[in-house]
Amino acid sequence: MNVARASPLDGVPDKFDGVAALVAGVILGWGFLYAIKPILGTTAALAVLSIYLVGRTADFVHISVVVVSWVPVFIGLYSSGLLGGLTGGVLGLLIYDIWLRTNAS
Repeated sequence: MNVARASPLDGVPDKFDGVAALVAGVILGWGFLYAIKPILGTTAALAVLSIYLVGRTADFVHISVVVVSWVPVFIGLYSSGLLGGLTGGVLGLLIYDIWLRTNAS
């Protein structure tokens, strides 16, 4: 059953898609060229794009769950490097999956 959701970007044309791609590109370039940490740049760019895409179709609660799901990834990257980031990614996916299953009704 389709349920209409009130999106924060509902009714806005695709004018912010280019801005989101530009921001993600700048973050990706910063990670590769300036910080010399391509994993961090790629992860941050993916986080920005996923949060923006969820914002195009979902409500504020869904956006906040996606943001909270990215937090363990960045904490893991900061504390333990790539292995911590992967572990945080699994934890973030579990958080998101649990939220989806509890709100599936």
